[in-house]
Amino acid sequence: MKLQVVRVRAHPLRARLAAAAVLGACSPKPPAGGGIDSAAADTAAPRAVELELGQGRAAFGPVDAGLLLVYGPQGGWHVEPALRVHGLSPDGLRLGWSGDDAATGAPLAYSVSAELSPRSVVPLADGGWDRVGDLLVFDVADDADVLGRPLRVRARLEEAAGGALVAEVALEAEVVCCG
Repeated sequence: MKLQVVRVRAHPLRARLAAAAVLGACSPKPPAGGGIDSAAADTAAPRAVELELGQGRAAFGPVDAGLLLVYGPQGGWHVEPALRVHGLSPDGLRLGWSGDDAATGAPLAYSVSAELSPRSVVPLADGGWDRVGDLLVFDVADDADVLGRPLRVRARLEEAAGGALVAEVALEAEVVCCG
């Protein structure tokens, strides 16, 4: 597995709010009903943006042995990418997934995206969050078309309004059988 952070750009509004917190702003009350308190995340002490790609439908897991191929209920094949993030609030972000052949760059999967919010991610005790449960569905007729091939999975975080890049990360891993 090869992991590489492609680009990270600090969100200007979040950077300003973090600076205000350092200058003495009060912390807001904990969120009602659970989830991530995006106001608290935005005003917390500045932390470097960290992205980690993994896999998992219900919980974040590593990609140590490869991306697990899953046969879907409609007869197709997919992997279940997951993203762990520190240093950014999910509020106002759009997450886009893509999957390409690592050797040729040819698309192998349908690109998907989702608008994020504190309720669409799993909060972590250290202030970060996980996004799990997404499916990257392959545009193939048979599992043999992807098994054993190196796949480049890319997660791209953009501002939901305007589409400006916030952060992007990619990994290359072999597709392995079967979940």
